[in-house]
Parts: sequence; structure tokens; C-alpha cells
Amino acid sequence: MKTNEIAFIDGIIENLYKEVIELKTFIGECKGKNKAFELNAKQIIYFKEKGVSTLKQGEETPMQYKGIKITKRKDSRWQARWQQNGARKYVYGNTQLECYNKLKLEYGKPIEPKTATKLHEWLDYWLLTYKTENKSKENEVAIRLHIKPNMKNKELNKITANDVQELLNKLKEKKRTGVTVYNVLNMAFECAIMNKHIKENPCRFIKRPKHIKVVGTALSIKEEKIFLENIKGHASEPILLFLLYSGVRRGEAINLMWEDIDWDSERIHIRGTKTEKSDRYIPIFPKLKLILNNIGIKTNGKVFVYTNNCSITRSFLRLSGLENHKLHDLRHTFATRCLEAGVPMKYVQVWLGHSSYKTTADIYSHATNNTLEKELANKL
Repeated sequence: MKTNEIAFIDGIIENLYKEVIELKTFIGECKGKNKAFELNAKQIIYFKEKGVSTLKQGEETPMQYKGIKITKRKDSRWQARWQQNGARKYVYGNTQLECYNKLKLEYGKPIEPKTATKLHEWLDYWLLTYKTENKSKENEVAIRLHIKPNMKNKELNKITANDVQELLNKLKEKKRTGVTVYNVLNMAFECAIMNKHIKENPCRFIKRPKHIKVVGTALSIKEEKIFLENIKGHASEPILLFLLYSGVRRGEAINLMWEDIDWDSERIHIRGTKTEKSDRYIPIFPKLKLILNNIGIKTNGKVFVYTNNCSITRSFLRLSGLENHKLHDLRHTFATRCLEAGVPMKYVQVWLGHSSYKTTADIYSHATNNTLEKELANKL
């Protein structure tokens, strides 16, 4: 095809594109100002007083606010809604552009705690004001997924023990969740009494749910050999070995960065998220050093390339050949092997990131008792 023919076809395509844009602009202006259009396959939206325009490199777009949608309400106003620190935030505007400009001003702005007398607002206030130091997301999840959807947003002084009991009845199949929900409500109501919003805590009049915590079991020496043989050569072998020989939690291994490894002092910074004690340092044990060397030491980025926790769990269940064990049992195995080797329990507590010595002692006392029993038997 000749050059002039290609140029002629390009001209037709360009004119056709302009006509389509003009038609979309006309439709937008008929429907109202500030109509947003998708201009390309990436669905980048650009706001303009009239019509549409192509984006220039570096220009700000609403897509930077991931997960936030600007929608039109029945009253003709525009609304942007998002979650921040467990609280839901809104901005409104008479036009999309006005709403977007307000979003830019408010997004990421620290939330000033405001007291409240209704349940949902009080829970948000309580979480933001009294639980800011708690690294665990358990309370926030309990409020967002279980309490708010299942309890009406009543005035605090109108909530009865029956309301709480009905909620717990809905969660009777999820016993652990039921315990968490009860604990959250109980603490929030006690705080409401302290702030003189209510006189009585409705949780005091109902029975606290019970959940028997099932403690995992460590792999036996024989099972450990089977496990090591089964995972050999698989892509998941490095991270599964790291879990076995470090005792860290699954999420802690996924989030481990190369810059967290201090080769000079021979220790690893584990950035825990469950409690204050879970943020800790562990030694670079010889087996961990071998694993890291085999991966190929880098200066930055993640040590293990995984996008979610579940993929590691699936790998363990598929490869381990241990039907009676779960992934978390690798953590128990590490602790048990430490205690069997005579490592003081205080060191094991620190390495595991337990909040207290008692937690470690309650879980692993059987390991120390078995070791002590064997030592005494050998002396007789």
C-alpha cells in the first residue's frame, strides 16, 4: 500500500474518532454538566467543566483513589464514599466535579473522633479512640462484617440483652466469631458507661459464648522427614522451609523484605501485626541462611513472591502428604524442636512473638515436660 493511501485512511479514522467524541460530548452536555467519560481501554476518567479531553502524562485522575466510586444519588447530588480507619466517610457535590474536588480535600485526612449515642457510630468512635494501639484487625472485622449488618443502629440506651443474644444466635455456627463479637460489644458498652451514655451493659445479662481453642500439633520426627521429602524441588519449598525453621506466621513470611535481613548482626526483623510483641527480631539460624542463599540474596523487594496467604496453605495441603496437619503446625514444630533441644522457653516466646510468657508456656508445656521426663528416666 502506498504512503499517500495510508495517510488517506489514517485521516478517515481520525475524523471518525473526532465525530464519536463530539457525539459523546453532546450527549453528556444534554444530560448535564461534568459528565465523565471513559477515554481508553484503561478506563481512565477525566473530569472537565464541558465535554471531554485527552489526558496528558502526569495529570491527576480519579483512578488514584482505588475503590472509590462517585455515584449520582436520587436527589440528583453526587456522592463519594470510602472506608478510613474502620469508619465510613462521605462527600457530596451538586456536580461530579464538585464532588471530586471535595474528595481530593478530604481523602486521607485524619478523622477527628466524635462521640456518638447510636450503636454504629459509637462502635466507630470506640475503635478509633480506645483501640488505636491494637494492631489486630479482629475488632474492626467483627464490627464491619458481623455487628453492623446484624444489629440495628439503635440509640445506645435502647439496646437490650435480647438484641445482643439475637445477634449471638445468628453466629452460633461460628463460635470463635461469636466470642469476638461478644468481647467487642462488652468492651464498647463498658466504655459507654464510663462516658455516661448508658447506665447498664446489656452484655452483663447474657452468657458469654464459649469457644474451645484447638491447639495444633507439632510434626513428629518421622512426619517431618516425610514432609521434607514431599516438598523437595517444588516452587513452594523455600517458603515452607522458612516457616518450619523460623516459626514465623504465614503472613509474616509473605511480607518479609530483603531490607529486613541484617546480615551484619545476623538477625531478621519480623514485622508482626497481631500484637506489640509480634514485631520482633529473630536470629538468622543456619538453616535459614541456607534457604536465603539458595533463593538468591537481593537488596530490596520481597523475599518470597506470593500475593496471598491462601496460596501457601493450598501448597502445604497439596504437597505435604500430612492429612492430619495444617500449615500453622509448622510453627508448632519449630517451637517444639527448640524446647526439645533445651532452648529456654523465654527465648522461644520472643522468637514466636507471643504477647506473654504464659501464652507460650500454656501451649508448649507438654514439650518441656516430655523432654524433662526422658532426661530423668535416663538418670535412673
